Amino acid sequence: MKSPKKKRSRRRKRRSPARMKRRSRRRTRRSPARVKRRSRRMYGGSVFDDDMYNVKNLPTRDPMGYLQLMEQGPKVLFKKKYWKSFFKEIDHDDPAWAQFSNTLMKNYLAFNTFEKEGVLYLKKGTRLFHGSRFNSTPAEMFSSKSRITFFGAEPKISLWYLLETCANNVGACDSISPCIAPDKGVCYFDESTQTLKSVVGYLYTMELVKDLPIFKYWNFINLHPTAAKGCKAGVCIHPQIAYRGGSFSASDFHDLSIEITLPFVEYESYFQLTHKQIVNVSSLALHMNDPNYNAKDAILQ
Repeated sequence: MKSPKKKRSRRRKRRSPARMKRRSRRRTRRSPARVKRRSRRMYGGSVFDDDMYNVKNLPTRDPMGYLQLMEQGPKVLFKKKYWKSFFKEIDHDDPAWAQFSNTLMKNYLAFNTFEKEGVLYLKKGTRLFHGSRFNSTPAEMFSSKSRITFFGAEPKISLWYLLETCANNVGACDSISPCIAPDKGVCYFDESTQTLKSVVGYLYTMELVKDLPIFKYWNFINLHPTAAKGCKAGVCIHPQIAYRGGSFSASDFHDLSIEITLPFVEYESYFQLTHKQIVNVSSLALHMNDPNYNAKDAILQ
């Protein structure tokens, strides 16, 4: 007859201090889903209801004045190494650019907006800029009801956008003689005339004829308005990169500016065209790696 088996003791083994420390670290580590939820709560993501503008917090005066920033931009332009964090979900408050982005937005809003009955408005008389390869009218260019129209708060971003557009499809842009730099590869070869020509685009200056209601704005740079809830139907304002070239890797420098987006068909009555100017896009291409170049020098007339 077999003797009964002894029951094993259920007493827990004592863990070493090192093992307990490792276990504690594992418990406090956040899951990817939790980190994502936290980042959306802190930085917006597609949720903006809790961190909309507060007009009381807007500065009335600032050492880095709005006009100085918009006219000159940050003198230390952003080199590529500073932009590695732009497309990460969480690490987009890099001090290398966040101070300029936040100050630029706060001063622009303080200078150009006012609040009435809980709604923020862009003031009547404010000028907005749009760069296009089309020599046309705003009504013809922005006729699509489902299309978002992008405006620059100042000419710089709209001018560099012309270079981005034409660099990716130079044959679709207009050209004129002569070529400003035949040996620099910045001109268009016209097969019909067998000559090199300077590439040109058009800068449209629009002025608000009445106060424009703003739906939302944000101070960070890695959210595109097409991905922001409500921006396809309303007016949104945010900082934006002004690429110097056809892509981010085309230049060693890029500019920081402010962009206003809206469905133009819905807000056409708020705008009037004041100027349409020809821009030498080849000049922009020639100087895209010059940090001291003023993009407005490319305007021909």
